[in-house]
Amino acid sequence: MTPIPLRITPATTADTRRVVVEWIMSSVCNYACHYCPIYLHDNRVRWPDYDSVNRFTRTVAEHYHGRDITFLLSGGEITLWPQLLRMAADLRALGIDIAVLSNGTRPLPWWATHAPAFDHVLLSYHHERAEPHHFRAVVNTLAPETSVDVNVVIDPAAFDTTMNLAATIQADGKAPVHRKIMFLDGWARPADYSPDQHATLTDALATEVDQPGSRETALLKGDLDVEYLDGTHQVLTPSQIIDTGSNRWPGWTCNVGAESLFIRFDEIWPASCREGGRIGSIFDHNLPLPTAGITCTAGSCNCIAGIKATKTAPTAIHH
Repeated sequence: MTPIPLRITPATTADTRRVVVEWIMSSVCNYACHYCPIYLHDNRVRWPDYDSVNRFTRTVAEHYHGRDITFLLSGGEITLWPQLLRMAADLRALGIDIAVLSNGTRPLPWWATHAPAFDHVLLSYHHERAEPHHFRAVVNTLAPETSVDVNVVIDPAAFDTTMNLAATIQADGKAPVHRKIMFLDGWARPADYSPDQHATLTDALATEVDQPGSRETALLKGDLDVEYLDGTHQVLTPSQIIDTGSNRWPGWTCNVGAESLFIRFDEIWPASCREGGRIGSIFDHNLPLPTAGITCTAGSCNCIAGIKATKTAPTAIHH
């Protein structure tokens, strides 16, 4: 019988104190992958003015005072932003951890020089554009200088290529690897994997739970403890939860907003799923930032911050 989930909490207790602010800052990008929503790489939305950026970051620091805070900055391609290093320094001055999500295309000397500016680097491999030897060299350059994790988007049309690359980097042992299920139509639906591909991917995802940890566990939150109605527990990665179709929580209480924020260019939401409604804009001077979670109404959840947020089933109130 399939166990009935009751609660989902961070596997590491300290993660419950952390707020992750994920910010897509512009659509300026040097890639244009077919599965990526066009609004993330059409180069139409430029970078925000720095005064507004600085005011917003201070508002977040004040609102979540006493909590651990991480800003995860992306684009577009975040390393193309001329003010990135300035923002990294300003965030650290506020006691906020700085993480960046990058495709890794900057030259090796750039990474060697600027790696210490970041508390965590999340590299994302996109096989349509990436050069595998350069990408692995970037991982090797970053690993001695700062915390680094690797995402590899698994494309059914290039399944062996992307799976082999993920396995190679995982075997290198320099950074944990996360095989990412490809989503299409603006992240609305997963790509179609053959039964053999799906079985192979499922087996590979199971190996990711036992990888040596990086600071991603501390700065972006890590794996999840799933408590079932029968009292048993299971530790799963977000990708495993998506892979098994266990990412459906309508009616559950979910702590997005209290544990996460999502900003698409200037608009602020509790998480990228947009559950809980629009909060405001980074340009607003009186932001009503949330203090509690929401009741989920979505049919399924594909946003990592939403999956990692603490959540409780309606049945839990009786236990």
